[in-house]
Parts: sequence; C-alpha cells; structure tokens
Amino acid sequence: MKKHHVIIALFIASFAHSVFADENNLGTCVYPAGLNKSINMTAYHQCVSKINQCPKNGPYLDGTCVKKQVEQDASCQELSQLAQHLNVSADLIYLQQEARFTVIDAVFPADGGHLYALLSPDGCLIDTVVDPRDLNASIKKEYANKDFYLEAKDKPAYIHQSNGNQQFTADIIVKNQCRACEVIGTAKVAFTYTKNGKWIKTELLSFTKS
Repeated sequence: MKKHHVIIALFIASFAHSVFADENNLGTCVYPAGLNKSINMTAYHQCVSKINQCPKNGPYLDGTCVKKQVEQDASCQELSQLAQHLNVSADLIYLQQEARFTVIDAVFPADGGHLYALLSPDGCLIDTVVDPRDLNASIKKEYANKDFYLEAKDKPAYIHQSNGNQQFTADIIVKNQCRACEVIGTAKVAFTYTKNGKWIKTELLSFTKS
C-alpha cells in the first residue's frame, strides 16, 4: 500500500468508536439523512457488484474509483449516505438483513477493528459499542478512573422474544487503554425493540470480569 493510503487508513481507523456523535455513545437512536427506512438490499448488492469491478491498489480497491462509483450510480445512494455518516469507504461496509433490521459491519483495515451498528425499519441507527459504565452506576463508580478501550467481540445476535418484542445482544470487550492491552471484562448489552421495530431501550445485561 502506498504511503498516502496508509495515512488515510489510519485516519479512518481513529473514528472507529466515535463516528456517531461527539458525546459518549449511549446506545440510543440517531436518524441520518437519507436513511429514513431500511436499506434496500437489492440496490446494495447491485452497488457492491459494481464497486467490486474497481481495480485494486494493493490489498484494497482503488479509493478514487470506489468514490466515483458510489457518487454516480443510483443503486449506491443509500450506501453512500451510510459511508459518509460512518466516515468509512463504502467498500469496507458489509450489510446483512435480520428480521427487517440491517446489521452493519464497518471494517477498519489499519487495526483490523470492526464497528457493528443496527438500522431499524424506521431508520433508527444505533452504534452497538457502548461503554458499560454509561449503563450501570456501580460499574461507573468502580472504574471511574480507568481509561477503557472498547471493541465488539462479534456481530450482534438476534432474539425474537416470547412477548413479541425483538432484541439484539452484543458482547463488548473492555480493555485497559488500548487494543493490545489487558482485558478487564466483557459486557453484554441488549438493544430491545417492539415487534414493529421501534427502539425501546438499551441496557446492560451482564458484566463479566476477566
């Protein structure tokens, strides 16, 4: 990879846990412009097919070609809006549908990190990497002076509850200061929605110390 592409990748990676807002992520909804409903997956796959025709520059697709493709092709409109909101190149975003929700996996090649987000049927976008201290007063008090580094263990898991509500759970690995540092624990965070996909709450289900 050329030097200037390394710099760009590192710059993108620095946004991995803070692209949704300047304040702490509380696992609440944001409604980005252009994403007022679920992603059209047919259009998404058409866009990806065209993006993948771009030539490679080292291990990655040529950024200039990708940018031109998503700006000019109608099938890329929603993916382009999402990429702008996440500050990630469109070819590094992978989407899956789960019960009318869109599960978003944004990859940050500089450090291999992932950002997992949920887009509900009504356009509610939630970053699943939530600091457990913001959801639990006792944990916040215990680790008030710690500098947490948070990362998602895997993509969120979907659960259809017996009362008709829908829920995604995410395991968030909590480390001391950096990605390569010691693991402090793992937080299991739940994102609950009505049967129609309206967000109800985000809560901490458990925090297991390492």
